[in-house]
Amino acid sequence: MDGRGKRFDQDLDIYHEIWNGRPYAGSDNPAVPRGTREVPLLFGGSSPAAFKRMARRGAGYIAPSLLPEAVAGTFDMARSAWREAGRAGEPRLVAINYFAVGDADAGREDVHHYYRNFGDEVADLLAGSLRGTRDSILEAVKAFQDLGADELILNPGVDDINEVSRLADIVL
Repeated sequence: MDGRGKRFDQDLDIYHEIWNGRPYAGSDNPAVPRGTREVPLLFGGSSPAAFKRMARRGAGYIAPSLLPEAVAGTFDMARSAWREAGRAGEPRLVAINYFAVGDADAGREDVHHYYRNFGDEVADLLAGSLRGTRDSILEAVKAFQDLGADELILNPGVDDINEVSRLADIVL
């Protein structure tokens, strides 16, 4: 973990150089054709360095899969870092929320299992953010809209393809 941010910044330097036409691995051909639109990067994280990196190098911020009230502060920090970096406009703000309409308990178990290596406190927090009913999903959509999210990624908590249809019936 030590030095991770510094290594990431070095990788970002290489990424931007390649997108600006620097040949890759010593070849005469650039890795990215001239005139190609650079892929906008979203950054997550919660450390001051992560927010500074997002404001300096990214197109916006992607929040952790938490309840809207927990995400609100991270969106505020992203906006603040953006302004402090002298960036025009606003950062793109993206939220993520788990859902499981068919079997919410199974979804919570699966999310908890996925995050268990971070400890029970983190796994409980993330599993507890899962939305399992029509009303709770619509509530999340509205809450993230109210926070100014530009996008909400609804991530299924179970491996049932029918969850996509169930979600579409609710939000579309």
